[in-house]
Amino acid sequence: MRHPKTLIEFMQLYPTEEDCRQAIFEHRWLPWSHIVLSNFKRWTRDIFHGVSPAHLQAYFDEYCYRLKRRGPREDIFRRLLNRCLLYTGPAPYSLLTAT
Repeated sequence: MRHPKTLIEFMQLYPTEEDCRQAIFEHRWLPWSHIVLSNFKRWTRDIFHGVSPAHLQAYFDEYCYRLKRRGPREDIFRRLLNRCLLYTGPAPYSLLTAT
């Protein structure tokens, strides 16, 4: 390796802070984005046997919705009960007994 003769040559040998930030960003997000898009393609091919370009955004929205809610569901009953209590009115006895 030859030694740099000028300051510009010296600076070109080492990455800048911006180069380091970009490399970290690519290292973290590019593999994840590749996995997500690959899974989206597999999901659309398996479930819907292809997607028309006119409805691609709707399918992608549904996939993102499912992707965000794929985690553990230990509190699903509590959340359902909470929504029932907050967004519905009281049910009269005749509605509960269907009389």
